[in-house]
Amino acid sequence: MYNVIIIDEKPDTAKDLECFVNWQNFDAKIVAVFNNSREAVNYLKKNEVDIIVTDIKMPKISGIDIAKLCYTEYPDTKIIFVSSTRDFNYARQALKYNVYYYLTKPLNKKETYEIFESLFETMFEANRRQSDGDDQFVHARQEFFSDLLIGRISTHDALNLQLSTLGFPYGFSKNGGFVINIHINNFATYLKKVWKYGQYRLYNAIINIIRDDNKDMFTEFVRYSRHNIEIIVVAKNPSTINIDKYMAELKNNLYDILAVNTDVSVLYDFKTLNDFVQQKLSPTSNRNADLENIPTKVMKYIEQNYMNDISLSDISNFVALSRGYFCAYYKQKVGENFIDTLTRVRIEKAKEILKDSDTKVCSVSEMVGYKSPSYFHKTFKAFTDLTPNEYKAKYGKKQNTA
Repeated sequence: MYNVIIIDEKPDTAKDLECFVNWQNFDAKIVAVFNNSREAVNYLKKNEVDIIVTDIKMPKISGIDIAKLCYTEYPDTKIIFVSSTRDFNYARQALKYNVYYYLTKPLNKKETYEIFESLFETMFEANRRQSDGDDQFVHARQEFFSDLLIGRISTHDALNLQLSTLGFPYGFSKNGGFVINIHINNFATYLKKVWKYGQYRLYNAIINIIRDDNKDMFTEFVRYSRHNIEIIVVAKNPSTINIDKYMAELKNNLYDILAVNTDVSVLYDFKTLNDFVQQKLSPTSNRNADLENIPTKVMKYIEQNYMNDISLSDISNFVALSRGYFCAYYKQKVGENFIDTLTRVRIEKAKEILKDSDTKVCSVSEMVGYKSPSYFHKTFKAFTDLTPNEYKAKYGKKQNTA
């Protein structure tokens, strides 16, 4: 169970988070809410806290102070900032102290949910790898397949470096396998009414069932997102496996043990691991170039779609990366979060419209991708210190021709 605390002088943040995030699905719980940061620090010293959501501007002990404390004393505790304004200096300090994200008030339901989903995905992955730490090669093998499939390994030199520490039990020239996709039907209903232990414990249960049933196979996560799980299976004797029969048996086992209805399919198979690796390293794939071009591709995508409803799932699928890896990679390369880039582009587009046309503000909101005019007003002011109407009055074409 992940323990979450909220620190904010105003109660709105806690209320929104309780409504916007289904904490049970993530095996998490809001254990305390503080309107006084000093009380929160005292609690932190005596209790285990996994995630802190904190306002930045608070008397005596600020959100920056709390982030700094966690950076030095509690490095495993994740921090998410919330603030009514977007300030570059705060954002820079947030990066310095490894703050996971910087949310702007008023909180947007969809953005908030996706950020926490990505955070829990990252924490789940870290905890899973730590739990496998008794085998010195387990982490290397997990990293190898994940890195290969999402493009972090793009050259033979990088491949050889990974293989030198892999300790893989099977041979690359004779052992083959396949990558399977498990789709969980009626995912939200199943988590709420049947499973009730959170989605990441469900992922662990599924992979453990696959491992326990197949002692002569190596299995590992490739990627997962809500109702879809991709798993790579490497078999000691692949020629003896009837894949169709294996898929049917896996589907039945998951239902018998977990009471979960799934659709199980093979995404692709490979005769040998060497064939699989060479395919992923083929020059036509240009994986390294693809990664380097992600910021450009993302910006082009935003320019073409900013007026639509864009989610982290949409953009991560577009660039063929998991949400967690995409968020981390994009922030590292660009220096800001994807949502910040999207919001900045939308606000700049709104400013252009407000300057050069007589379009009503409520229509401008829809034109730049905001379904809620009130949320658009608050976001616009957070970025410009002016409401849309004030900006239009000050910079609009009527003002310019006066």
